[in-house]
Amino acid sequence: MPELNLDFSNVQDLEEGWHSATIVAAVPDVSSNGNHMLKMQYKIEGGPTAGRSLYDNWMLETDAMFRTRSNLIRLGLMTKEDKTFSFDTEDLIGQACEVKVAYEDYEGEPRPRVKGFRGVTGDTLEAAIA
Repeated sequence: MPELNLDFSNVQDLEEGWHSATIVAAVPDVSSNGNHMLKMQYKIEGGPTAGRSLYDNWMLETDAMFRTRSNLIRLGLMTKEDKTFSFDTEDLIGQACEVKVAYEDYEGEPRPRVKGFRGVTGDTLEAAIA
């Protein structure tokens, strides 16, 4: 393998706190527990970490559905009064939002994780997950 010379001087860690983002993927999947979910991908907009991706899961069943419902409300895709809701995952692509980043330990290494979500109106849902 040839020798590689890399310059990491402009690489920055993603700062904790709120970041403007766009939803770029919403892929149906099944969790390790067998529950249906959407694997979400956000792309950071603006600032020194523009273009970085973050990932999150929106549950489609179990008691964790409250986050998915709240996120859909905060995006303006449904109302608090809606008891049922049908949508195509493509409806999520391109939606502007803000995500709150916090670092957590994963196998001895810190990694950024989505710990809050809000629509561009600023209506906030702090994630109730540890």
